[in-house]
Amino acid sequence: MATSGFRYLDPEALQGLRNLRLAARRIVEGSFAGSHRSRLRGSSVEFADYREYTPGDDLRRLDWKALARMGRPYLRTYDEETNLRCIFILDKSTSMDFPGTPGERRWSKLEYARYLMAATAYLVTQSRDQAGLAVGAGALDRYIEARAGFNHLDLILHAIEDIRTEPKTNLAAMLTDLFPRLRRRAMLVIFSDFLEPSSEELFQALRIYRHRNFEAILFHVIDPVERELPDGSAYRFVDPEGPGAVDAHPAEIRLAYRERFARFLEDTRRQALASGCDYERLDTDVPYPDALRRFLRFRESLG
Repeated sequence: MATSGFRYLDPEALQGLRNLRLAARRIVEGSFAGSHRSRLRGSSVEFADYREYTPGDDLRRLDWKALARMGRPYLRTYDEETNLRCIFILDKSTSMDFPGTPGERRWSKLEYARYLMAATAYLVTQSRDQAGLAVGAGALDRYIEARAGFNHLDLILHAIEDIRTEPKTNLAAMLTDLFPRLRRRAMLVIFSDFLEPSSEELFQALRIYRHRNFEAILFHVIDPVERELPDGSAYRFVDPEGPGAVDAHPAEIRLAYRERFARFLEDTRRQALASGCDYERLDTDVPYPDALRRFLRFRESLG
């Protein structure tokens, strides 16, 4: 193993993932040879197809014979092997630090996401692809540009260990801050509980990326305690990101809460898919290597 000594990089978990990789499902662009398909012209690449010229295309790629024959401008496109550029985006808002049931030895949503992110970043690096990192809550707090190599992965793993939560969620603002920093298309891999003030603004921001042909994967991290209210006669429920608190009897609100939470999960999934993003729900009581293995194998099956 080329990288060791990091809290969130578990060698035993990586052994169980060694034959898997995070592959792009759409066309990617890169700056050096990798293992993904790209439609770029090169000196030793294979001709793929024609497509009609659109304003702004490189005129050097025009097929003049096709223009003379058909009277309309067409470009030749080529297949070549290239690298994936992957930006891992982590929501570090306070709600992600929800610890679950007191006394149980289970990670918070943030801890779970950090382990999962570190393992996925390792797989990306091992495939000679490029990994980058963006961290924030109410805005973009830290950005590490995507690069290849295990020395660069060390930088990302150090940053993952240094994360401290902030008491506000606004992924839409964070994505807006990030957009001008990404000069080339990439795959966005987002880890969050998506407890946003406005899901409409979040998916509007994601649609801007999708319009630029970015690929996006949303990992929705859920604690089992969030799925169902606890037993007991009375509880005080506290907003982790604000001053709000309410006293309630769980039995009196259990059905309404269960329905509302299920609706929140389904609405998030539906909006993600409608925006052209991949969506995967992650429950923290499922071992993260199992969850990641299941997702990567499913993604491979789609081609």
